[in-house]
Amino acid sequence: MTQLIEGLIIGILAGVCVIYGFQTRVKYPLWMVKAYDHPWIILVFTLLSVYVLQFNPKIGAMLLIMTMALIVDGIIFTRTLKIS
Repeated sequence: MTQLIEGLIIGILAGVCVIYGFQTRVKYPLWMVKAYDHPWIILVFTLLSVYVLQFNPKIGAMLLIMTMALIVDGIIFTRTLKIS
């Protein structure tokens, strides 16, 4: 039973990684965009990823990849332009 739940979680995370990580024309859902309004959520998500990584390396690695992708997207796409 635990392998079934683990497989479902891995499948869902893989789907989210493929849809939002590799297809740049697909917009992020609202629950991911909220992290830019509240940066502490990214810290909590990173700590959760590291904690899960200790118990299940596959799920933890996928969560860590999603967190890093969210951070990189924030750095690239949410910059404000300073025109002088």
